[in-house]
Amino acid sequence: MSIGYELPWTGRPFLGVPFLSFDTETAVKDRDGAEYDLSRVVPPIVLATVSDGTRHAVLRPDQLPEFIRQHSDVLLVGHNIAFDYWVVWKEIHRWMGVGLWEQWERLPDAGLMDDTMLLDFLVRIADPNAAATDGMRNLDQVARLVGMGADKQSPYRLRFHELLGQDWSKADQGFFQYAVEDTHVTWHVYQHLREKAAALAHRAGISAEQYDRHGPLTSRLQTRASIVMAQIGRNGMGIDQSKVDGVRDELRKKVDGLVGNLMRYDPPLFSYYVRNPRTGERKVNRKTQVPNLNYTSLRVHLKQAAEEVGYDVRDLPKTPKGETATRLDDWRRIAPDAPIVQTWSELADTAKVLQFVAQVDGKGSVHPGYRTCVRTGRASCVQPNIMQMPKERWFRQMFVPRSGHKYVIVDYSAIELRTLAAVLLDLYKQSKLAEVLRTGICPHTYTASMVTGWSYEEVKAGVKAEKGLPEPGKYSKARQAAKAINFGVPGGLGAKRLCAYARINYGVEMEEDQARSLRDSLVYDVYPELAQYLSYDVFAVLAQNMHCDRDELQWALERGDITSWHVERTLRRGGKTDDGRDINLPTQSHIWDVLEKHNQNPTLLPAIWNWKGDTRGLCGETVKTLTGRIRAGVDYGEARNTRFQGLAADGAKIALWRLHQAGFRIVGFIHDEIVVEVPDDGKGNAEDKDAIERTMKESMASVLQCDIPVEVEGVVAESWVK
Repeated sequence: MSIGYELPWTGRPFLGVPFLSFDTETAVKDRDGAEYDLSRVVPPIVLATVSDGTRHAVLRPDQLPEFIRQHSDVLLVGHNIAFDYWVVWKEIHRWMGVGLWEQWERLPDAGLMDDTMLLDFLVRIADPNAAATDGMRNLDQVARLVGMGADKQSPYRLRFHELLGQDWSKADQGFFQYAVEDTHVTWHVYQHLREKAAALAHRAGISAEQYDRHGPLTSRLQTRASIVMAQIGRNGMGIDQSKVDGVRDELRKKVDGLVGNLMRYDPPLFSYYVRNPRTGERKVNRKTQVPNLNYTSLRVHLKQAAEEVGYDVRDLPKTPKGETATRLDDWRRIAPDAPIVQTWSELADTAKVLQFVAQVDGKGSVHPGYRTCVRTGRASCVQPNIMQMPKERWFRQMFVPRSGHKYVIVDYSAIELRTLAAVLLDLYKQSKLAEVLRTGICPHTYTASMVTGWSYEEVKAGVKAEKGLPEPGKYSKARQAAKAINFGVPGGLGAKRLCAYARINYGVEMEEDQARSLRDSLVYDVYPELAQYLSYDVFAVLAQNMHCDRDELQWALERGDITSWHVERTLRRGGKTDDGRDINLPTQSHIWDVLEKHNQNPTLLPAIWNWKGDTRGLCGETVKTLTGRIRAGVDYGEARNTRFQGLAADGAKIALWRLHQAGFRIVGFIHDEIVVEVPDDGKGNAEDKDAIERTMKESMASVLQCDIPVEVEGVVAESWVK
């Protein structure tokens, strides 16, 4: 496509428009020809483009101040606008206009910045008919929604540094055409996405207040968070190389020991494991930092482990080629107590940490790439992923602030219980969990006292008395088990998965019967509102997805001996009972015939005609957070977990933005924990710590929208160790 544009912008404002699309083009190489490391620096701007859908303009960098002044109350939209935000921020600081900085920084704070990349993702997870994926899409992929395209293979895309210092009248006009077309496409994409987001929000019952406060499906909340996270990654965390050396050596020793244990199996579990006789170095996979597994041998031993625990090997998960699957998470569920699985699991966890250490070794600082939102609503990060690393002192001591600075490390206390209580209050207008949290008592100690029959004061005093003992005592064990069930059960875990969850995350060993008893006690005795929260109404879910009446559907389905159990097993379990037997064909035929007659959603017809049950289209639930984000087509556990975990994530993201606005240098973000680097004031930095804690509390309280107190725990430290 070829469209007209102002080159350069005439200075005439864009008036009476609902929004403007905005983009920047930057240099990819410095004067010496080296590519900029975008994980550490913001590259210099070459030009900016703007569009109102029909009028388009190319701005010189020196025109940005006037553009910002004229459009300080207009919504700006971009694809990955966090990148453009910092490019412009860096440029306007050259003009030394404090008022201009404030105008630019005010835009996202006032909800006047939005991101088509994030909104596209939020629309997809809210739409049960869209593909379930965590991936963000580039502009070309999203442009296809409106029958347009963005040429990401253009020869101009990575050459804008050639325009620096050039007379634009003599430059190749292809540069400007490419840049303007991207902005033009972005305008039409946003128009489409916001209409779709509004329709999805209306169908899900998102209030106008929710929608306006945080933007379409929380897109403007996520946009603010993306701006901060981009800077957190660039700020980075310092590395103490001497500590890295020690951690690396200890991890390698541990890997050697675990590999040695697995080498005793016959047939051997590794393709090779030898040392170079001259250098003493091991032969390992450079990526995994351990020897390559022999998967043929591994399958032999895994089948044996499955048989030993009484698992029917015919039901083992299979690869597309029909071989026994070797996904570790599956085997942690199938045979968690088998020695080979435990050793293999420990080796994998140790190797993951060793990979991380190898990534930061000799770097001086670490600069993770944060991703603002995945389907749960949480953030994630890569290269390296500090969010999935150990919290113990031996690991975190490697991370240190710059000279003359300290870390203020603050995390939320039991935050997902507090957001759960807020969700329960919103759904049922009363909550025992909320009552407990309002009193200020520890929810884990309370749960431990309720399930054991000991008094709260006895458990509290017992845990305190047992601190420092070489082995945890009965009170400490009870409280640790309470943490496992408090966090595991509301997320939908059954007894078997709760056992594995408690062992892996809290070091608590429990039998399946004990886990079932603890779960029932929590649901029916301790916090009885959980019984309703954890219930599953298959008829309501089906009716919602098929756009039909729930009661009429239930009346038609439940004939003779057919119950909701048969319906759920037919649709979610492929017509299988718990012991692997098939539900009889007449029953299945009746269920599918009824669904076909009552269905009013054309997108579900292929699945119904082919008797193809699933956990997304037909049976997937649609849930929403109190902030107004929707997640559609989720399974049972995801539906229970997303409401409160996603709410906690949004509260933490608001805290990031407010801390950033207050001028704090944030260097780390791990779900419910924020690490801020502050100048050492020589007096313990009490004021900084108090300000950060206060901001985090107020931010989270803004999404709870009730009187449940928010608690945080903070320290000032010389390294990332609490």
